[in-house]
Amino acid sequence: APIYENSQSHAFDATTLIAQRNKLKQLMGIGDSMKILANLDNRFSPLKAAGKHYNLTEIQLLSAYKIISDSEEEMIEGYFVRQTNPQRGIQMIREAAKHREQRLADYLGDDVGRSLMRAFSSARPDPTTPAGILLSGY
Repeated sequence: APIYENSQSHAFDATTLIAQRNKLKQLMGIGDSMKILANLDNRFSPLKAAGKHYNLTEIQLLSAYKIISDSEEEMIEGYFVRQTNPQRGIQMIREAAKHREQRLADYLGDDVGRSLMRAFSSARPDPTTPAGILLSGY
C-alpha cells in the first residue's frame, strides 16, 4: 500500500522507493547518491553529530550511513519474504541486522559503531525512507 505525502501528489511504497534509490545510484554513482540520500534522511543528522564526537570524517560518516542503508534494504527484502515465508523472512531480517552490526564494528570499532547506531535509531524515520515506510505499516 502506498503512502501519500501530504505536500505532494504522488505515492511512496517500499518497492518504488528502492527502485528510485537504485536508479539514483546507477545515474550518480554510489558516493554522490549516498550524499543525497543521507541528507534527505532526517536520521543522518544525529548520526553525523555522534560521528563528530569521534572525529569521523565525512567519508567515514557516509560509509557508515551506506552500511546502515544497505542493511535497511536487506531488511525490507526480508519483510516482503516474510509475507509468504515467515520463518525465512524473519531470518533475513535478523541476518541483516547482525551483518550491519558486524560491518560497522569492523569499519569503526564496536563502541563507535554502537554509538552511531544508537544516534541513528534515536531519530524517528521520515515516512519516505525505507524504515519509515515499514514502521508506518505500509
